[in-house]
Amino acid sequence: MITLLLLKLLLAPALVALATSAGYRFGPRITGWIAGFPVVAGPILLLFSLEQGPRFAAEAAESSLLGVVSLCAFCVMYTQVARNYSWPVGLISGWICFAGVTFLIQHVPSFWWSNAIVALLAIRLSLWLLPRPNSPLLPRTVKASDIPARMIATAVLVVTLTAAANGLGSHVSGLLTPFPVVTSIIAVFAQRDQGLPGAVRTLQGLLTSMSAYTSFCVILALTLTRFGIALSFATALAGNVVFLLMALGWLRRARK
Repeated sequence: MITLLLLKLLLAPALVALATSAGYRFGPRITGWIAGFPVVAGPILLLFSLEQGPRFAAEAAESSLLGVVSLCAFCVMYTQVARNYSWPVGLISGWICFAGVTFLIQHVPSFWWSNAIVALLAIRLSLWLLPRPNSPLLPRTVKASDIPARMIATAVLVVTLTAAANGLGSHVSGLLTPFPVVTSIIAVFAQRDQGLPGAVRTLQGLLTSMSAYTSFCVILALTLTRFGIALSFATALAGNVVFLLMALGWLRRARK
């Protein structure tokens, strides 16, 4: 239990630090792409597997596919609000939108194949709905002190999410698993550092990589009760990496 908690507290902040450093060198889209690694959802689903059993975790992974719809809604709401308001208003609006969509879909029948289709359609639609800012990127203003601040903020969100999900059923827990923990941090700091264009490009990179997260959840939903925890997570992570590399190729072509 303590080991898994430390894993969650270390992995997500480390990802934010890596994404910040890479984004400073390669641009905000790469920041979003790096956030496609399941460093928050992965440990949470692993914790479900060990504490509640593989079946519970498989059901949560299946529901987590529907949670992608809520995450997409957060991205669209945040960027639309950020066109006219500062990041606190955009962040709160995005969280409210995530909660509202999650509430609406909590009673939707859950099947892995239909959830996966809906998730992929939501990703595509949200990419189309993101605003197209005409202004150029502002000069990067990332300071060395920013990285620890981002890591601390990420750790706080991870602890809060874990506490909120404690005691919920597999379906609701799965819906909450994609809660925008890392997404909130990278979007807020991107807007603060490089304005709306920075936030939009960061979330474009994230949404492009969400197909990898979808594959991660599909593999877990299909294999956890059949092949065991270790093999299922190893296979899911391998699939995640493959789809992330495919998304990276798409981002490079789009950049050119």
